[in-house]
Amino acid sequence: VAAIDAGIIGDQTNFTEIILYPEYAFATAQDPTRPERIDRYQLQDGVIGEPSPQSNDPDAASKVFTIDAVQWDVIAALAADAPRLADVEEGAVTHIAITRDVFTEVHDVVVRIYISGPRGNAFIEAAPDGTIIRIA
Repeated sequence: VAAIDAGIIGDQTNFTEIILYPEYAFATAQDPTRPERIDRYQLQDGVIGEPSPQSNDPDAASKVFTIDAVQWDVIAALAADAPRLADVEEGAVTHIAITRDVFTEVHDVVVRIYISGPRGNAFIEAAPDGTIIRIA
C-alpha cells in the first residue's frame, strides 16, 4: 500500500478505494489538482501503471481516505486468520477491499476481506483497526 501511495501524485494520496489481490492491486484516487477527478491505478510487479480516468465526482472529498486511516499490520494479521475465522474449509483470501461505507451516515472506512474455498465463500467486514464488524 505504501508503494501505491508513493507512486501516485500528491503528498498524501486521497483514495476512494484500494483493492488488494495476491499478485496485484488497484487503487482509485482523487486527483490533487482537480478534486472532482478520480483516476484508477494498477500496481503489478512493483510498477504502477498509467491512470485510468473514472467518472468525475463532485462529492469525492467526502469519499476519500488516506493510508494512515488503516492499521495495515492488524489487517494483515486478520487476513491471515480470515479462512479460520470465517470457517471456510480449505479457504484462501481472494482479495481485500478498503473503501468508505456508503451505508453508514458518516461513511466510515471499512475493510472487507473475501475468502473462497471449494465448499463455500465468505467475507469479513472490519473496521480499519481490525475490529470485526460482521462475518457473512
